[in-house]
Amino acid sequence: MTLRSLSFAWRSLIAASILIVLCERLVRADGSQSVDIGAGTGSYACAINRSGVVVGNTDAQGGATTHAFAWTEGRGLVDVGTLGGTFSFACAINDEGMVAGYSATPENAAVHLFVWTATRGIVDIGSRLDNGSSSASGINNDGMVVGTSGSHAFVWTEAGGLIDIGTLDGGCCSAAHAVSGNGMVVGESTIASGPSHAFAWTQATGMIDLGTLGGSQSAALAVNDAGVVVGRSTTAGDADSHAFAWTSSGGMVDLGSLGGRSSQAVAINNAGMVIGSSTTPDAANNGVFATHAFVWTSTGGLVDLGTLGGHTSAATAIDDRGVVVGYSTIPGDGGTRAFVWTQATGMVDPDPGNNAISTALAVSNVGVLAGQSSDRATAWRFAIATTPAIAWPTPSDIVYGTPLGAAQLNATSDVPGTFTHSPSEGTVLPAGDGQTLSVTFAPADLTTYRTTTATVLINVSKATPLVTWPRPAAIAYGTSLDATQLDAVANVPGSFFYSPLAGTILPIGTARPLSALFIPADAADYTTAIASVTIDVTSTGPPAQPPFQVMHSFTFSDGAASLASLVQGGDNFLYGTTSQGGAVGYGTVYRMDAAGAITTLHSFNYVDGANPSAPLLHAADGSFYGTTASAGLLAGGTVGGAGTIFRIDAAGTFTSLHTFSYSDGAFP
Repeated sequence: MTLRSLSFAWRSLIAASILIVLCERLVRADGSQSVDIGAGTGSYACAINRSGVVVGNTDAQGGATTHAFAWTEGRGLVDVGTLGGTFSFACAINDEGMVAGYSATPENAAVHLFVWTATRGIVDIGSRLDNGSSSASGINNDGMVVGTSGSHAFVWTEAGGLIDIGTLDGGCCSAAHAVSGNGMVVGESTIASGPSHAFAWTQATGMIDLGTLGGSQSAALAVNDAGVVVGRSTTAGDADSHAFAWTSSGGMVDLGSLGGRSSQAVAINNAGMVIGSSTTPDAANNGVFATHAFVWTSTGGLVDLGTLGGHTSAATAIDDRGVVVGYSTIPGDGGTRAFVWTQATGMVDPDPGNNAISTALAVSNVGVLAGQSSDRATAWRFAIATTPAIAWPTPSDIVYGTPLGAAQLNATSDVPGTFTHSPSEGTVLPAGDGQTLSVTFAPADLTTYRTTTATVLINVSKATPLVTWPRPAAIAYGTSLDATQLDAVANVPGSFFYSPLAGTILPIGTARPLSALFIPADAADYTTAIASVTIDVTSTGPPAQPPFQVMHSFTFSDGAASLASLVQGGDNFLYGTTSQGGAVGYGTVYRMDAAGAITTLHSFNYVDGANPSAPLLHAADGSFYGTTASAGLLAGGTVGGAGTIFRIDAAGTFTSLHTFSYSDGAFP
């Protein structure tokens, strides 16, 4: 690829060095600093071919002469030499390694064009005029050289020699800027009326005027192998200058701008991606129109590539993979830095650890980026790291308690590498749906592939506790059920609630049903479980235990005189009241489990009632309602009511709902 359409003044301005940078991942291949390729201060490069051969120019005598050079990583720096004079300049190379440029002849009598190869050395290919200037701007893989000699565009081939391809409509001057792989030459030529128009030339058609976008001037700067030509043209009234794309079937198409009045396209790859720069309003720059690099495609239109933090950027080259290079100012506009842009990464500094002024000028398809840095030729190799594909099917649902293993953590890739899963193998996830499993894949080849991640979701259902309950031995009628028969066990902590309750005397008969409800302590990860067995109750033999069993004896501190019957709550506990005792002596509300353990939920203190004697009512709202036979707080704050109505929940939250005052009743 060549740095086409750059003026000599521009090339002098950016004279510098070559950068070969690691692109999307921005990691140098060897982790080293930049390598000085030996071209010295004042050297610069202007083209790279697909094999990574770099050409450019170096001041070999400390300012006295300039020599063209060719450089490769393996061969190093090679001086192209001159045609006998003191200077030479190389600005184009093809994929066969043929370099095209110009050089002074002996005693600097004239400037002639040359081609150079590593085997043949420098070869003089002449000039249109003995004393005129000549320059070569491009060379294709067939060895066709194009450029300008004696103010006319030319084409040179080994077979046909140097051919003047003329001008448009009697104009005085023409210049060829680029040549495609199939021999289409593009550039600009004056016409009879004076302004320059873009042209395309082939051996078959000769020079064709590509026209304008309605203005008076245009110039073709680049062409791809499909014959798509790009450049710049003024619009109607010459008020604006816009980038264009031209095809033989569609003519010249305005690519627009980024909001400013000026844009131009400088290169196009064989995929049809166009790059260039455009002015754009920049509010952060006090309303001054800044210049930004752009990419244009037929599907996406003009896309602003932005900057590296400053106000200005420009794209200079693109390869067939869509890697764009150029330069941008940094925050504060204190200097310029080379940039690399891909659709995946956006605009990034290829060498963020280096603060030197730099500009990227060209890029090859094999991983070489050319540009400038600190006015000295340097080199790195780079690669476009792609994202490897990860295949990871959604895992089947698992049950709580199942450790993650190969059946769930089974992501695969089509390239070698290492998978790191999170959570890791052996992890037991809590119960719940839609839990995220993630994996990080580190390819073995981090030059070609980048590290990537993937996720899937997994559902973890609650586990069912394992309840073991052997069938009890037969009992004689009159034997109360106890832990001998009600002895189910579970594999996780929790509580059992039996039916019939402990203390029940079953009637005589075979296969009397017993059931148990198990409520796990970890209700988030386990379901409840129900187990059942049967027991035979015989009519012979003395009772194994008394038919009556005391579940609990009150001690006054936890209540006394329990007059009302018990009521069973929705949690399978039993609830009741005592009419006396408790913390103050006026009665309690309590809860009892199947083993007879008592929990005092509330002690009456006379102000909220005293001496409950009626059963509790378990209501549909889950609360318990009851009455006290005396006391309570009357309206106006007087203590001395005739009983109360209250509500209490299973946690002991107590609310006094009403105090009787004789006029509305007493002693419920």
